[in-house]
Amino acid sequence: LFPSQLPLKLEICSGHGDWIIEHASRSQTTANWLALEIRFERVYTIFSKLTFKHLENLAILGGEANHIVSNHLPAGVLDEVFINYPDPPVWEFSQWLLISETFLRVLHKALIKGRHVTIVTDDREYAGLMVREFKKVPELFRSKIKGKDLSNEIPAGYGSSYFDRFWTQGNRTTRFFLHYEAIGSKITTNPLRNRDS
Repeated sequence: LFPSQLPLKLEICSGHGDWIIEHASRSQTTANWLALEIRFERVYTIFSKLTFKHLENLAILGGEANHIVSNHLPAGVLDEVFINYPDPPVWEFSQWLLISETFLRVLHKALIKGRHVTIVTDDREYAGLMVREFKKVPELFRSKIKGKDLSNEIPAGYGSSYFDRFWTQGNRTTRFFLHYEAIGSKITTNPLRNRDS
């Protein structure tokens, strides 16, 4: 899929692609990127942008995140996952809830252990709901924000997106930042390789 074997990073809910285009452009020799977006017109927009920028380290996956990650990504392939401004569900137990215990288990399988999931939202209630879902799988993820589950401070250099600029112009500037590490047993070398034959 990519001309170079580099660490593979995934953005879920890529929207119009501004954030991932910026990051893929900055890391053409250090990382490969996957943009995952469910809406066709947004997939087309991202494709147009990467084509004009001649980015060989970015590919697009079109579809529903749970299905794509479950069925099309091998275990332990992702170096990092970013989810920027996921749509909040209409109600708490909605079938459209992206960050659920089920999806976190799927995501954990695809992540290299010791690597991270980063989520940014401007919806306070959804931020709290996502934290509750992470707390259901303490054996799989732990917060990397010292002493708390989320922060109001976005790290410098994180980048911005269409949605970020849209809300800022409307004076909605509060952001919620979640940063979790995938934990669990490390993948070790096959012991049969070291046996004398």
